[in-house]
Amino acid sequence: MVVSSSVVIPGKEPVEIIGYWEKVLSSNDEITTSLEQTSGIDKSKTTENEISASITAGFTFGGDAYGGTASVSASAGTAVRDTVSQTLNSSKTRRIEAKCSNPDKVKMTLWQWSMTAKKNGELVMDLTDNEFICKKGSKPPKCPVGFCDDNDPQCETCIQGTFK
Repeated sequence: MVVSSSVVIPGKEPVEIIGYWEKVLSSNDEITTSLEQTSGIDKSKTTENEISASITAGFTFGGDAYGGTASVSASAGTAVRDTVSQTLNSSKTRRIEAKCSNPDKVKMTLWQWSMTAKKNGELVMDLTDNEFICKKGSKPPKCPVGFCDDNDPQCETCIQGTFK
């Protein structure tokens, strides 16, 4: 069952937000790469404020790579909105450098935080943020950006209250 979070603004259709970790690449060596940071908002169909309000209300986390989705709480949504606000308010695409050290030469995967928004079933935002995680193996982080337990660098355990 897919549960989507949406906010209805009077006179507007709801915006459905999905947040997820996008796989960038995997390697058994150190990873050094350049990533794009972009808000990807179609301003003819929505606004930064509408997207921001929808994220703050809580959003859907996950997708096929996760084997399903979960609903993120409003408090977690507010924190994620604060994390991505610089990207949301920028109309420019920026290049950022990401690096994963890998002294043990094990399979390491670089993941980048991404969010999409749909309105009337149409994609209105495709955001890639400047937040990334280096994780052993090929499974994605289990928590939204900023909600991995501090004692778990592999992001298998989330901070309490992350999900509804």
